[in-house]
Amino acid sequence: MQEDKKIAIIGGGLSGLSLGFQLYKKGISFEIITKKENFSSVIAAGLINPIVFRRTTKSWEVDTFLPFAKEFYKEVESEIGEGCWHDLAIRRSFSHDQEADDWTKKKTKDNYSDYLGAINSESPEALYKEYGTGVVKQGAWIDTHHFIYGLRDFFETKGLLKYGDVKELYNEKELTEKFSAVIFCEGYEMIHNDDFNYLPLDPTKGQTLLIHSEEIPANESINRKCFVLPVGNNHYKVGATYEWSNATLNCTAEARKQLEDDLKNLIQSNYTVVEQEAGVRPTVKDRRPLLGQHPHKKNLYIFNGLGAKGYLIAPYMAKEMCDFLVDGKPLMKEVNIQRYETLFGSKFTS
Repeated sequence: MQEDKKIAIIGGGLSGLSLGFQLYKKGISFEIITKKENFSSVIAAGLINPIVFRRTTKSWEVDTFLPFAKEFYKEVESEIGEGCWHDLAIRRSFSHDQEADDWTKKKTKDNYSDYLGAINSESPEALYKEYGTGVVKQGAWIDTHHFIYGLRDFFETKGLLKYGDVKELYNEKELTEKFSAVIFCEGYEMIHNDDFNYLPLDPTKGQTLLIHSEEIPANESINRKCFVLPVGNNHYKVGATYEWSNATLNCTAEARKQLEDDLKNLIQSNYTVVEQEAGVRPTVKDRRPLLGQHPHKKNLYIFNGLGAKGYLIAPYMAKEMCDFLVDGKPLMKEVNIQRYETLFGSKFTS
């Protein structure tokens, strides 16, 4: 990169802001260009869960990503003056005996004992618990509103963020002349980017409910088929649906019914629905992010595809991308878009 030019970050959601913060810490000049609205990072629950419940396995690279994420969000808090990171126990209501048995066996192993906690302790009375419950340790909740808008305001006051559509602000020649590198952090809107839409990113719609209840426990998140996340003042986020290959943003009665049915199978408590929201996740077929340099346009880069575990993996992935851009450090092979190099050629030959 030419050191006398700025780096352009296109998109001010989770990926773009996380990358911007890493560049800021390194003293690298950059500009974030973003639309004001956000249909993914703000609407996301921000739940950080070190365990994948389906097979009671640890989340990808959680031993590395989790402590790094906590330090990252604490650093952000100190800059923006808003709380982002909230420690949170996550209680899993087991779906069958096998799940309970797997939990019992794994929780004594060294590589799981830090995350799998007590079974059947202090389960809420109204919680479904025919097969028992287990508590995940080291869970957390990120206040997505504070993180996104707090960092946006922080960068804007320093002249590092501009609101608008990049296509209206700069043409391709102007981008190249002004910026040494252009990194696209567009979330699901990557499907409209002619330079990178050969990559297998799937827009996955998710809908959530915000409910109010005086009866649901407020000291932990509970999970079975759906999650119930306490967000303060007896309000809870319930989610989320997975609607594959769907980039629409309308809320549907079908999704509300699914979420309420799942909620009733998790906990028997009175509640009222306050709000329903829809967002679109940028998910990738192999469940790994998309980082790297365009095969031919060497000043274009991508940082995208963080998916459902975005708030856990974004901080470390942003460091990976920053080190790659600034210091030339190789990217992890698992996330480098070179793994899809054959798809680039097929885009123009099919």
